[in-house]
Amino acid sequence: MKTTTLCIRVDPELKKEAEGVLSDLGLSLSTAVTLMLKQIVIRNELPFEISNNIPGILHAEEMTREELMNEISGAAAVREPKGMTLSEYLKDFEQRYGK
Repeated sequence: MKTTTLCIRVDPELKKEAEGVLSDLGLSLSTAVTLMLKQIVIRNELPFEISNNIPGILHAEEMTREELMNEISGAAAVREPKGMTLSEYLKDFEQRYGK
């Protein structure tokens, strides 16, 4: 099999850490990159998910109404909105956004 050289710029500490992990797995950095490239070709996509969703950050559009209300109740219990009790806030929320 013919090979070609791939030249990339990467943080030296990241490279060192990755090589350590790969060494524990019995792989070289070159082998790991080759495996990743083969998976990209086989899958026609990256072999891992890339997302801007940060764990712990709420995404209301992905929640049921009940989940959203529970989150709001929990947050409001920690810090009630100024000038409103929790029950007033929840009533206002339901009026604005429906059931």
